[in-house]
Amino acid sequence: MHPDRRKARAALASAAARASRNPEDPAAAEAVIELRRQYHAVTLEEHVRRVVAQFPPLTPAQRNQIATLLREVPEQQGTGDSTR
Repeated sequence: MHPDRRKARAALASAAARASRNPEDPAAAEAVIELRRQYHAVTLEEHVRRVVAQFPPLTPAQRNQIATLLREVPEQQGTGDSTR
């Protein structure tokens, strides 16, 4: 496991423990949501780096197409918001 991922996971675990001890604290719950988002971003980045390292070089058009997919993700996706 990459050190950044390990660090993100430890921070998330710590915040989750604090939030479970203080269920009435909205700031603690928000911290867990943000740290979960960061953990998943680090995990995805680690995976993408591994996969892309195995590919032949992408063309600029291919890189733009992939970047467009990431930019089109709705803001609320992955926030734990159950209104979707």
